[in-house]
Parts: sequence; structure tokens; C-alpha cells
Amino acid sequence: MKRQTPDGSPAAQPPLCVAVTAGHAGIVRILCEAGASINAACIHSGETALHHAVKAGRDDILDILLRFEPDLNARTLPTHETPLHYAAAKSGSTAAVAALLKHGANYESLNGQGCSPADVALQAQDLDRAIHIIRAAGSKSHKLAKGKKLLLDQILDSRRRSSLNKDLVAEALRLACPSDSTALVEAIKTRDASLVKLVLERGSNPNEATASGLYPIFAGFDACSAPVVQALVEYGADVTLRNPHGPNVLQAALASPLSRDKEAITSVFELLLSWGADASTTYSDGRTMLHRTVSQDLGLVRIVHLLLKHGVSIDAQDQNGYTALHVAAASPPCVALLLKHGANPNTINAKGLTPLLDGLRSATSDNEPDFRELIKASDRGTVDPAGRTSLHFAAQNGLTKTVKSLLEARADTSLTDTKKRTPLLLAVSNHQWANVALLATQPGNNSWDDNGLTALHHIAISTPKAPSTWKHIAAAAAPFCEKGVSRSMRDQTGSTPLIQAAKTLPEEGLPILEVLLSQKGSERSNCVAHEDHDQRNALYYAATSSKVTFVEVLLRYGSPFTLSEWRGKKGPVKPDSAANKRILNLFAEHEWIRRMGRLHRQFSTANDEDLLPKMLPIRDLKDMLTMGLDPNRLPSGKLPGSLLWALLDYSISLPSFPSSYDHDALKLVFAFGADPNAMTSRKPPRASTVRNSHQTPMSVHPLTHILEQCPRVSLGLVKLLLDNGAKLSVASLLYDGRYPLHSAVRASCPVIVDEMLRRKPFVDCSDDKQRTPLFIAAEDGLVEIADLLLRSGARATAVDVEGNTPLHVAAATGSTQVLTCLLRAGAKATCENSKGLTPLRCLSDHLPDEEKRKITVLMEQAQELERRKLAPPAVNSRGRMKGPGLEKPAVNEGRKVLRKPRNVPAQPSTTVTNAPSARTPIVVPPTITNLNPPQVPTKDTPAPLRFSIRYTPPTPPTLPSTVAPPKPSPVPNDGVQQPRHAPRVDSGLDLSKAGKERSPPVLERNKATFDSLGDSPTEEDELKSWLSMSKMLDRL
Repeated sequence: MKRQTPDGSPAAQPPLCVAVTAGHAGIVRILCEAGASINAACIHSGETALHHAVKAGRDDILDILLRFEPDLNARTLPTHETPLHYAAAKSGSTAAVAALLKHGANYESLNGQGCSPADVALQAQDLDRAIHIIRAAGSKSHKLAKGKKLLLDQILDSRRRSSLNKDLVAEALRLACPSDSTALVEAIKTRDASLVKLVLERGSNPNEATASGLYPIFAGFDACSAPVVQALVEYGADVTLRNPHGPNVLQAALASPLSRDKEAITSVFELLLSWGADASTTYSDGRTMLHRTVSQDLGLVRIVHLLLKHGVSIDAQDQNGYTALHVAAASPPCVALLLKHGANPNTINAKGLTPLLDGLRSATSDNEPDFRELIKASDRGTVDPAGRTSLHFAAQNGLTKTVKSLLEARADTSLTDTKKRTPLLLAVSNHQWANVALLATQPGNNSWDDNGLTALHHIAISTPKAPSTWKHIAAAAAPFCEKGVSRSMRDQTGSTPLIQAAKTLPEEGLPILEVLLSQKGSERSNCVAHEDHDQRNALYYAATSSKVTFVEVLLRYGSPFTLSEWRGKKGPVKPDSAANKRILNLFAEHEWIRRMGRLHRQFSTANDEDLLPKMLPIRDLKDMLTMGLDPNRLPSGKLPGSLLWALLDYSISLPSFPSSYDHDALKLVFAFGADPNAMTSRKPPRASTVRNSHQTPMSVHPLTHILEQCPRVSLGLVKLLLDNGAKLSVASLLYDGRYPLHSAVRASCPVIVDEMLRRKPFVDCSDDKQRTPLFIAAEDGLVEIADLLLRSGARATAVDVEGNTPLHVAAATGSTQVLTCLLRAGAKATCENSKGLTPLRCLSDHLPDEEKRKITVLMEQAQELERRKLAPPAVNSRGRMKGPGLEKPAVNEGRKVLRKPRNVPAQPSTTVTNAPSARTPIVVPPTITNLNPPQVPTKDTPAPLRFSIRYTPPTPPTLPSTVAPPKPSPVPNDGVQQPRHAPRVDSGLDLSKAGKERSPPVLERNKATFDSLGDSPTEEDELKSWLSMSKMLDRL
């Protein structure tokens, strides 16, 4: 039978491991004594019996195994852990850790995660096991740096530390502290006074320095804990020690973060001074503790008081001559305390500066200190080596509050430094605009510096620096301009501040220029007309620099210039860029405004016909137009926007209009693109019609305005407007909606009417009352113009808003010639207006009886003709048409004689000399055969005269004329008297030649008469009457 071994089968778990796991200590002893392999490991985990004993917490089995010298550093397969790792991680296994370490377990071995047994213990938050491991390392504990750091971190964690035993904490600090430190210093770093006291109670030396020479008390300052410092001092820390770098405890305390807490640093100083710290110690640069404590960043007033109490010299100077008051200048409480204890405010340092001067020199406007206490105690007239006073420094550095305090203390503002600069000049040079405004009203504001520039000169050439803007600079310049004299100061080149601004500033600096030009005080106090030594003003420099906005504002504020200096190719500005063109345009516009202003003022006092040519010669007008003056868009103001209207407004009311100047001026403006149809608005006269009484401005056309206001206007001027595009189709509301043709008819000028008609206007254009130009001709008795209108197609039957026709108007005014002309053109004598009145009923009662009788006869015969034309003919029993006169053979025979053209000699044709040869004939009504002659009136009962008129198409009707010859037309102003010819009045076709049109001669008023036919006219008398009327009409 085969003998069994104590290690069992190789494929099975070792029996020793099974016995340990089962906790059978006796079997473990038997197996070990039987020679079982003490280091046999499990197949999969690699754990030995020692791992299992630690893992099971069986210290008794562990002791059995240790007697058989097992491998204490055996590692498991996946994690590479030793039994000591198992013991360090398991709670309550401190005895196992101690046993393993005692038998030589390796405390440096690392598991698969790189952790030592000490690290594992600390990760399990078991300080006791970690301390055992670290203590076992002894002098080699530095090899457990990671574990020691973890241990120290846990100790320094106040939350973790509060639950630990103080002795354990103290031991942990001793073991965990770095080699270059001490447990006390490490305890001080915790800022826990109780821990510091604990370490001190365990025997730590409060004066033991670290390897680097750091004393615990200095570590206490760095820890920024007054209680820690107090604990150190109470446990015997030496307050007279010096740090390796030099400072003593007082100096180190001021240099430490502890100084930021005024209460803490004050209590520490009281403690240190009370325990004998040396208050008279100095720094390497000669400064005392007092210098340091009074500085602006500390300002420890109570410490200053303590130091003064312990005998520190109040006026002691450092190597640079600074006293404590120099250093405390920016700390008002310290200044007050030092002055109270007798500090000298006028002591100068190595730079020749008193405490006030030195404080102002280094102060900034961002955090301006309060220097009022120092200003009161110091001599404000003291200057530095450069001649600068306290006011110079305050103005230069932008210390506005200090400047106000110095001015209240009556500081001298006129003192200059070695470069002849006043405080004001320094403020301007350094762009301290708030201080400039304060100093501008003080004496010395017009002083020159060594470059010959005043403060206002410097302002005028300044450009803003953030955060200031152009408006800040302009506001600073404003106080200077209120006095006026500052703006007239000149530099070495003779330039005023305004000239310098125009030279140097960009166009964004316009606010400064406007302030310099602001008009206050006497006229021209803005010095806009001043010139430099080269006799050039600000306007010249702005224009030649192409600064359009500067030129505009300078001109607006009255800068003088002469038009001749800027005209033509020799001018200083060439129109080679958009900016230069605009500048020349500005010159032209302002020259126009200036001249028109003078013209308006003089024209209102003296109506001089030569005033306009003197004020605005043709050459100057041409120069302005060449420089860019827009004839259709004049500069804004009281004048109209059109140059054409501006000239008309001043000239049209003069007796000499239109003069040769007017003609040349208008011709020039048209050559430069003036709009001949430019409308303007005018208020109607107060005596106007009711519908215009609201005085709303109404539009008016230039040509209409000229004809309405100056009926004597020459044909040449009208042709000038027409040739340049004046429209005849534009109505003028100011003149009741009349068109230029209306106004030409109202002007009674046939040559102008004829010129307009040649341009084919709408001859039946109507005004607000629906009246055509023919109405005006009929109303004014203008037979020649009426004939021109009718020949151009004017409708004789046109109706106005009241239903009147031109025949109504002619009848109302008693114009026999116009009545005859209208009747021949087809006017209806039977037409009624809106009141039911025919033209005959509109006849005026103020006419002479003879004239009235003739018109009445004429109109009644015309009415009779129209009624017979409309009435259908009747037939009698013998087959003849019935009707008045139709059954009389003598009359019919007379008509036959009249119809024989070959037996009647041809009559010579007469033509109006000024009538167009190609005028369209007037369209006439159809032929009316005859009218019976009237009865001869008796003395008692005068019968209406009747006469017979034969109309032959297309010839106009032949009617007797009872109108007087037309009056001669007025002589035009163009110097040539043109005769007014009688209108052409058609009398029908020539009786000798059928179809030949004849032109009537001029009608003669009261020359044509009707023979009285008596009560019973015979056929022979009727025939004679027809023949007589025909001869008379032929003469017409």
C-alpha cells in the first residue's frame, strides 16, 4: 500500500491551506510537524497558509506557522499581495502586523497597484497599523515617502484628527514629518493651536529650526495664525531671533500674510513688544518699523502708536531721505497721527521733495488719496528741483479732489516750472480734462510755455486718449472761450488756437472746433477772421486740407473769404476730389447767402434798379455756379430754393424788367441746368377770393408768374424760357389755376400768344373755374387773340363752371368784334348758362344805347338763324316749303343772283399780317339759307332789325360788324414796336370762285349799318338789303 504525503495530491488544494482555512490549529501543527510544505499555495489564487491565517484573523495559527519559517513575502497570483498587505488591510489585525514585521516581513514590498503595506493601511484609514509599519522602517522610513505623506495628510485633516487619540496624532506627526522639517513646524502648518500645544507638551523645542533654518515662530507668521504665535511665545519661543534672511520677528510679522488682518497683526505686535521684541530695528535700506507700518497698503495706526510708544524716531530718514511722513502721505489716519506726534511736514528727501510733493508725485487718479491734512500742514509754495509745486503735481496726475483742496487753500495757479509751464498747462499736456476745467478760470490761464503755446493751443491740437473722448476735450475748452481773450492768443507762428485746430485736428475733432467758434460776448469774439503771419486764417487751412466739416462750420460761424481768391484754376482748392468739390460748393453757397442777405436788407430800404447787378454781377454769378452752386437747390434760408425764382423775385417788380442783365442772368442759369419749370409756393393776397382766404401757400409756375406780374414782358424773355424747356401744361394755383397761355392772353400780347400757339399747347386748358384762354380774350375784348385761339382749335362752345360760354362773356362785356368772331366760329347764341340765361340776356345795361342796339340785333339774328336751322320746313298746298320769306320769289331770285359766282367779279383777299400762313381754318356750322329782313321801325314802336345771312360750308358765317377797330397792342420791351394786326375774320367763300377762302379785313366799329326796311318791305327792298349786306361783308 502506497504511503500518503502531508502535501496531498498536486492537483488538489494543499492540505495545510485547507486546515488553516478550516481553523483546525491542531491539524495545522500536525501537518507542519509531518513535513508539509509551509509555502504551498493554492492552485488559482496563489495564497499560502500564511495568507489564509492572516485572512482568517487566526493569530494562534499565525504563530504556529511562523515557527516553521514560512516565506513572509510570498505573493498572490493576481494582486501580488504579501501576508503583510493582507494584515495591513484587515481591521483588527494590528497583532498580525506586529508579528509579521517582527519576523522580518518586507514593509517596502508593493502590490499590483504599487502600494506598500503602509499605504494599504492608510487607505483603510487605520493609523495604528500604518504607524507600526512606518515605525518598523526606522531610519529607512524615507523609503515609505508615499505612506508618510498619506499619514501626514490624514493628520492634518482636522475632521479626521479630532477623532484620533492625541498621543497617536503626536506619534504620527513625529513619524510622518519630512526629514527637513520638525513635528512642531508641521503642527504649526495645521494652524491648530491645540495641536501645536500638544506637540509642545510632548517635548518639541519651540526654538528648534528646521534643516533650512526656519524657526517655529516664523512658521507661525507664515501660517497667519495669531493663536499659534501666542502659543509659541507662551511656550518659550525667542522673540529676539532673526530669520536666516535677516528680518527679526517684528519685521517678519509685517511681511507675513498676518499683516492683512489688522486685528491679528496688532495683537501679535502687542504680544511681541510685551515679550521684549526690538522695535528700533531697521531694514537694510535704513527704514524703521515706523516707515513700514505707515505705508498706504498697511496703514496700521495702532501699531504706529505702539512703535512711537516704544521709542521709534518719528522723523528718522532712510537712505533716500524719506521720513515716516513721506511714506504715510497717502494714508490720512497715519498722517494725522504722525503730525499729532510732531512729525515735520517740510522735510525734504534726497529728491528734494517734501512729504506732500512726494505723495502727489506718485498718486494716481484711479485711487486718489486724501491729502487734505498734509496740505493744511505743508508749505504749498515749496517746489521741487524742476520748479513744480504741489498744484503742478496734482494737476498733472489728474487728482481732481486734491486740486480743489489746493485751490481752496489759495495755492498760486500762476507759478511756472523750469519749462514755463503752469499747473494748467501740465493738466492739458497730460489730458487731465477735469482739472483743466477747474484751472481754466484761475489766474495764469493764458501763459505761454517755452514753445510759445498757451493752454488753449494745447487743447486745440489734442486728440483723446482712452477713456476720454472728443467731448471731454471740448468741455475743457469751453471755459477759455467765455472770456474771449484766450482765443485771440497767438503762438510763435501767429496762429490762434482756432487756426491750430483747423491745421492739426482730424474731422472727428469737430466738437472742439465748434466750442472755439461759439459766439459769446462781442461780435467776432470767436476770432474766426484772425490770420497767422502768412495771412491765412483757419478757413484756408481747413479748405486746403480737404476737411469738409471744418469748412462748413467755419463758414457757418462767419469766417470771411473773398470769392475771387477761390475762383478758377488758380484757386488753392482744385475740384479733383469729392471733398474739394463739396468745399467749393460750400464757398459758393455761403457767398450766395451773404450777397442775398445784403441785397435783401438794402432792397427793403431803397428800390434801386441797379442794386441786383451791383450785388450779383454776371461774372460772380458764373463763378458761383462754376464752383458748384446748384441753381435748382439753393442753400436753405428765407430765399426760394430755385435760383430762377430768386432772380425773378428781385427783378420782376422793377420798372426796367426785363433788362439786359435779367436776360443775361437767366440765360446763364439756364446754361447751368436751372429748371424753367421749378415751382414755388406763395401765399395769395389778403384781398383774394374767399376760397383763398385761408392763406395756404399755393404753387406758381415761373412763366405764369412773369406774365401775371409783368404784362409788358418782352417776347425774347418768354422765348428764352420756352426754348429752355418751360412747359405750357403746368397750372398755377396761386393764379386760380391758370396756365401760361391764360396769363399770356391776360397780358394782351398777341405775339406772345402766337409764340405759345406755335408750340402746340393744349389750347382749351382750363383754370379753376373751367375757363379757357378764349374766355379771357372774350372778357377783355381781345379780338385778335380770340381769332388766334380759334384758328388754333379753341372751342367756341366751351363752358365754365357756371355754364357760361365765351359768347356769354363777350356779350356781358359788350365786345361786338369778339361776338362776331365767336359767332363765325360756331358759338351758340341760344345756349343757356346754369341760370338759364342766353348770351343776349347777359348783355350789360351800361353799354351805350347804339352799341347795345347793334349787339341786340346781331344776337337776335344769330338766334333766329339757329332756331330756323333746328326747325323742320313745312310744305304749303302748292308744294312749296312754308316759312318766313321762303315763299317770296323776289327774295329767292335774289339768292339765285348771289349764288352766281361767275357773274360776280372776284374780290381781293386780305390777310392779317401776323397770322400764321399754315393756320387751320375755323370749322363753321352748316349753311343757313336766309333770314327775312325785319320790319322798318317807326318812331313810336321801333321794331327789331333783322337781316339775312347766307352760310356756305366750309366758310364761316358772314355777319354784319358793328364793332370798333381793335386798340393797338402795347409795345414790347425788346425795343421793337410790333403792330397789332386785326384778326382774320372769315366771310365765307369768294362769290366769284367757289371754294376759295377769303380773309376778312379789319372790322370797323359803328361803320356797318342796317337799312330800315319799314313796316311793309317789298321784295325789291329785301333784295337790296341782301345785296347791301353782302357788299359790306365783302369789304370786311
